[in-house]
Parts: sequence; structure tokens; C-alpha cells
Amino acid sequence: MRQLLQAYCAAYKRIILQAEHGGGYSGSRILEVRPIRADGLAELPAILKIGPINVIEREWQAYKSQVQFRLPNAVPVAEAPRFFPELKWGVLRYQLAGYGTYTLIGLSDYWRRPEVTVAQAVAVLEKLLAGLHPYWQAHRPVSQFTYQASYDHLLPVNLQLEATPAAPTPSLPLLTPGVPLATFGIGDWVQLSDFVVQKSNPATQTVTLCEPASDFQASKRFLRLRIADEAEHDWQYNGTIGPLPGQIRATRESFWQAKLTGLIDQPLDVARITLELASGDLLLRNPLLVAEEWLQHRQTVFVGPIHGDLNLENILVEPNTGNFNLIDYADARRDHTLHDLLRLETEIITKLLPHEIRQQALMPAETLAGIYSGLARLAPVANGVTHTDWGCPKSWHLLVLIRRQASVYLAEPEQMTEYYNGLCLYLLGATKFKNLRQAPSAPLPEWLAFWGAALTDHLLQGYTLPSIPWRQAPEAAACEPPIATEAEIFLPHHYVAAWAPPPAGSHIRFGRNLDFAGRNRELRQLARLLQAPGSVVVVQGMGGVGKSQLASEFAHRYGHFFPGGVFWLSFADPAGVANEVAACGPSSLLPQHPGFAELPLPEQAAWVRQGWDRPVPRLLVFDSCEDVVLFERWQPLHPASRIIVTCRPGEWPALPGVTLLPLAELPRADSITMLRCQHPDASDEVLNHIAEEVGDLPLALNLAGHFLKRHQNWISPEEYLRRLRDPARKQDMLLGGRGHSPTNHDQNIARIMALSLERLHLNIPNDYLARELLQMLAFLAPGELVPQPLVGHLWNALPAERQSTTLQRVLGRLLATGLLQPDEEDALRLHRLIYDQLRLATSWLDLARQRVMSVLEKAISEALALQRVRTMRHWHPHFRAVADEGLRERSPLALRLVKQICLYYRETGDYHNEQTLLVK
Repeated sequence: MRQLLQAYCAAYKRIILQAEHGGGYSGSRILEVRPIRADGLAELPAILKIGPINVIEREWQAYKSQVQFRLPNAVPVAEAPRFFPELKWGVLRYQLAGYGTYTLIGLSDYWRRPEVTVAQAVAVLEKLLAGLHPYWQAHRPVSQFTYQASYDHLLPVNLQLEATPAAPTPSLPLLTPGVPLATFGIGDWVQLSDFVVQKSNPATQTVTLCEPASDFQASKRFLRLRIADEAEHDWQYNGTIGPLPGQIRATRESFWQAKLTGLIDQPLDVARITLELASGDLLLRNPLLVAEEWLQHRQTVFVGPIHGDLNLENILVEPNTGNFNLIDYADARRDHTLHDLLRLETEIITKLLPHEIRQQALMPAETLAGIYSGLARLAPVANGVTHTDWGCPKSWHLLVLIRRQASVYLAEPEQMTEYYNGLCLYLLGATKFKNLRQAPSAPLPEWLAFWGAALTDHLLQGYTLPSIPWRQAPEAAACEPPIATEAEIFLPHHYVAAWAPPPAGSHIRFGRNLDFAGRNRELRQLARLLQAPGSVVVVQGMGGVGKSQLASEFAHRYGHFFPGGVFWLSFADPAGVANEVAACGPSSLLPQHPGFAELPLPEQAAWVRQGWDRPVPRLLVFDSCEDVVLFERWQPLHPASRIIVTCRPGEWPALPGVTLLPLAELPRADSITMLRCQHPDASDEVLNHIAEEVGDLPLALNLAGHFLKRHQNWISPEEYLRRLRDPARKQDMLLGGRGHSPTNHDQNIARIMALSLERLHLNIPNDYLARELLQMLAFLAPGELVPQPLVGHLWNALPAERQSTTLQRVLGRLLATGLLQPDEEDALRLHRLIYDQLRLATSWLDLARQRVMSVLEKAISEALALQRVRTMRHWHPHFRAVADEGLRERSPLALRLVKQICLYYRETGDYHNEQTLLVK
């Protein structure tokens, strides 16, 4: 690949590789690049498709004959392909859809977005179908059309063979087009001849062959050949192979046997005639047994231009407008007009329907049977909406639209046999793809494809599908809520779920916080980490960082995925946890006790605990749970429950299923967004400085934003920033913005920071030394990184008690309490608001100031003497802060320090800062 890119880049100064997208099954690779010309000018972003020469050549010819100037909204190929025969690869360059100026996503991702309504999903499909209708309509009828000529490639290849350089015996059975394949079995040796090359894949050393067919009345069966040395042969697209010995390694039947074993709860092989769906409610023919019957079917159909690979990833959508673009034309050709619509239906069944079934906790068999029963009975009503959506509104309405569009292209109007026969082959063929087994909802996509083929075959035979109850679970006793299993939960984590009400009966004390901003990455992390049964995520962070807000936002966005509901418990008062648990008792999601209100408190809590141990996925939030022992006491025994714990930083033991999720301050862009919600007219520069002053702490940002909103008629953002920078007025500027807390937590910044400091107990030696070290750090530059060597120098200035412990232990204590924060650059950071709180104390200010000045004066002096000032480049921000302190104090020590800092600036060539300091 490196050689290929170097050869392709020869005409350019360089090519910037911006991204790699998923390749196809042909072994191709898709690169997003930005070419830079020899004169340094950048060209528009482009897509390079790199693949075997025969694949690239086929796609280029298909583009010219079937796509260019014909297929609407097709992303154009920018230039003729370039081939590199010595490497056996070629490159095809496409324009980047939208030229990179706006975001495009695959139609599958767009449809699965929770904020995309059914109406929006249908609108995009309507645009797509309307755009493609003139393209598909350029068809003509073909009589005696055989499905084998057009559909055999959808199924696993008929035979997989291993090519050998020499035959084991002089004469081998001849395998040529038209020879019955059933006469051969695994292990047989054959002499291959007269098959046509469809594609070769150097990466997997395989060649796909087929029977030559000039029209749609002849057979066109596919084989796959594995070759030991691809260089010995010249596999030209559409070229005919000469006599070649090979051994059969697998058949279509053996592939299915290996691939589908275990997919259903019944023995599955080609000898089994019927299968039972929904515990015997429906008896269906085995698709593996009747696939050949579908292939041999003949009838009159329409043949015309098709895209040929209209999977949802090849349809790109601009989310804001719903406009679409089409890509990937390797299979564009003249063929059965229904191909593209059949592919779209298969994509919905295997990609969108599993998503909706998981979301709504539906029973797959009943839902699939209901949908196909409903589609078979389609009848338009006055408003164009059918009588039910079967619990999967997007999938249902999209399938209805596809079926109605397909009816336009039926050779015999209203005779669905033509469509059903092709759909059986598409659905069964989908089970061969690895991506279905690797999907988050696996094995449901494969399962739906297999049973979809069986149900469609039932309709193909002229039978009707009975109405099977399709809703969630069979009705339970009146006092018992429905029971699901923990395996039925699916939490989307590739995007943030939209707000939706949690199940009725949930116990959440707080409503949605409409001012919540950012944290998308953390919300997706929670969704991913809470996917597994019994998972526990401990969200740790300093006071005011938004731990409870994150948990609340998650509950309001993802709570509806938990059929057992959401239960919020405050652990702030350990003695009151039993009351918190008992308060969940009246929930309709838990078993009801007729005399629950009269039970003693311990028995009420025990009853709720017993309900939580039922196998129903639920979300529990243990808010402000600082005690591991308390957590273990109230943790449900059954793994169906998922738990979010919020707490300040501390040492949690390695418990099974527990993951720590440290929560830091907001990124600056999110901080500005949060402030702008309260004051839309403020400039980015001012909001950036306000966010910096409060250290991007969500609670402080919330208070600052509400202050700006409340006093916007009297105090401008610029004036607010000036007051915020005044240490004497900073607390007032934050307190003045207090309003209702969405989680009923304390909003007094000073009190929260003081509580953080109170976690250090001054009668414990390590905590006492930690407090002393913090006091010195408060005289460095606020919010700046503190290099570890500087921390070491400050440590050495502490009293003799430090000899009884180590710096590592003391730093460990400060990190565990969240008073110090680690940084990736082997440095530490003291949050600005902790800094402010430390500076409010007066009893120790002079001592800490003297220690810091003495440490820096000595360290700089030694570095100057040893000519090692370059090692102190990361100390620079702190020199300025301490120098300003020294100039205000004007003690002999302070003036000596300022002199040393001036010498440091001179030695490092920083004459501007030296001059500034000398002037002061």
C-alpha cells in the first residue's frame, strides 16, 4: 500500500491522508485525502478507492456506461483511474460529496438517530425513490427470466476450491459451465475450465468465477478459487480461465451449516424440511432446502439500469436538509429493476429493525411475523397511514413506502411473486456477511434475515401469515410487571440518545436540566459501559464538576431503554439510605405488597431489595455514595441492574464489574456554549475569559451564567469579568447567580471548596503535610500546570515531619481527594477555585509565601550557576506570578527573588519579560 501511494503521489508535492473509511468485500480500501500540488496549493478533498485492477476497471466501466449523466445525485468520478500493473492495484478518484463543506452520514446512521422522526425518515426515502424513479423506469420486459442468472451471486458461492500447481492424478473430472455441481463433494479433485473471472482479491488470494451468460435466460453460478501464488496467473476481468486443477474445500450447504448453526433453537441443516417459528405457532419451509427452487424460478420481469449495491452506507445524507448522494458504482449495470428496492428492504430488516426491536423490548418472532403479515395486507387509507406500526414505526413506514414503490415495477401488476422470490434470496443471502454477526445487536440481524426469508417463502407459496401477538412480553399477573431478561437491553453509544421519558413508575426526583451542555463523550461512555449485565460505573470528580448532573442527564436520555425503570437514591446521609430505598416501594415497576405502607422501615427496604433482584434491566443511581461498604450493602444481587455511583475522588477497590469514570472540567468550547445560553450577545472573548476565571467548573459556569442573565440590564459581561477578577468580589459574583439546583445540591462555591479542603484532617500527619503543600501551591500561577520537579522543591521546604512519609504518598492523598488533578504531561494542576479558597485564609499566608519565594530564589540561583536554566522552561508562568507577589511585598527576600528571575529571563533570551519586570 505504501508503494502504491508513493507511485500515485508522484505528481504532487504531498497528499494528506485525512481519514480511512470502511472498504468493501472486494478487498478495496477507501481513503479521504487532500492533495497538495507542487506549487503548494491545496486541491479540494477527494476520495481514493484503491483496489485490485479488475475491480477498479469494472467500476470505471460501470460508471461510464450506467452512472455518468444518468444516475441522479451520484458523486462524480474526478478522473480516469490510474493502474499500477506491477502492484496489481488501481486507484479511482472521486470528488468528496459536499467537497467537505458540510457533514454527510450514512442513511443507516441517520435513520437510527433518535431525534430523527418517522416523518423525517420517510421524507428522505421519498426523495431517494423520487430521484431514482426516472432511472429505474428506463426498463424493458424480459420473458423467461431465470433468477439464477441474476441472483446466484447473493448467496454463498456454490463451491470453494483450492488451486494446486499439479494434479494428483493424470485425469481429473472436468468441471465446466453447465456441469451439475451436485455430483461433487468436499475433498473431490476437479479440472476447472472455461469459467469467467468476475473479480480477484490479492489480499485474500482468491478469485471469484462464474459461468458465462449472455442473457438472463441462462444459468450463472458462482465459484471461489483460492490460489497459492497469485503472481503465476493473470486474472483479467471477464477473462476465461484455462484448465486448472483444484480441490473442493467447501460447498454452499457446508458453508450454511457452519455459519448458521446455533442461530435458531432447532437443528438446522438442508435435510430438515420444516422449521417452527414462535414456539410452534407457525410451521415454515426450511430456507436452506428451497433456495435452489427460488433460483430456478422463471417469469417475465422488467430489466433496466440499477445502482446494484444500494446498501444504506452507499446513500449519504446531509442531516439538516435530508438531501442525499450516492456512491460506489462497482455493481451498476442493467439487471432486474427490483434489485435496488430489494436491497433497501433487506437493509431495513437487518440494520434498522433490530435497533427498534431492542429499543422497544419487542419479541422478535412476533414482530417480524406481524410486519410481514401487515405488508402482505397493505391497503391505503384516506390519510395514507396504515392501521398499525407493529411497535417499529420507522421500519414499518419505510417498508410500506418501498413496497408501494416496488409495485410500480412489477411486470404483472399486483402479482407479488416476482418481488417475494427475489426478497427470499436477498434475505437468505444477507446471512453470509460478517458485518451482521459483528453488529451491536447480533445475532438479531442474522436471525431476522433468516426468518424473514422463511416468512416470505410462506407468502410466496400463497399462504397467509396468522396474526401473532407482537407486543413486548406475555401479560403477567396484575400485580407483577412484565419480566424481560438482562440480555434484551441495548444502549446506543455511537451517538447520544434523545431525551425521552423513563418508564412509568420510575423514581427520579429531578426533572431535566434544560441548561445542561456538553458531556457528549461521557454520556456515550456511560452507555457503552452500562451495556453489560451487572455493570457499575463510579463517576468521580471534585465538587461542582457535575457528577450528579451527568447521572441525571443520562437517566433522562437513556432511562427509557431500561424496562425495569430508573431509581435515584441519595447516599449523602448514610443513615437515611434505608428511607431512600423504601421510598421506591410504591413504584408500579416493582411487586406490590398489599400492606406495604404499614410495614416497618427495614421490611419496606427489604421488600424493595427483593424486587430489584428480579431479572428485569433497571438503572439505579447511588448519588453521593462515598462509602464502598455502604455501596456493597445496597447493591442488588441480580446482575440485571446497572448502577451509576457518583462520589468525590477516593480509592475504590477492584470490584467485579466496577469501572471508574473520572470527570474533569468542561472543555473550553462547551464552557462558552453553556455561558452563551444565558447571555447570547456576549462576545466569545469575554466568555472565554469568564470560563478561564472559574476554571471551566460546570457549577461555577452555571452560577456565572445565571448572574449574567439576572443582571443583564445593569451589568455588562465585561464589567462582570472585571469584578470576577477582583479576589474580594469573586464570591459575590458567583453567589449572585444562585437559583434552583436541578439536583438539589449545594450551590455555594465557597462552601463546596471548603468541604473539599476539610477532607484533609490536620491531626493526621500525611493530611497535615498535604495541606501545607497545597498552601504553597496557592502562591503559584492559578490554573497553570505545576511541573513535578517544582513540586519536589516545594516538598523539600516543608518541616522535618516530612521525613516520616514520602512525597508520593502525600500527592496520592491529594489526587485521591480531587484537590490536585493529574495531567498527561507529568505535571499537576490546582483548580482555580481551590486556589481562591486557599487564598481566603490569612493565618498561614506569610509563612507559605516566604517558603515559595525562598524555594524559587534558591532553585533559580542553582540553575544559573550550573547553566541548567533550560530545564526550568515549564516553570515560567509561576515566575511571573511569584514576581508580582514579591513586587507587592518588597521584602529583602522578595527583591532577591525578582533579581534572580530577571537574570533567568536574560539567560534564556527573554529580554521583553526582563525589561517589563525591571520597569515594575
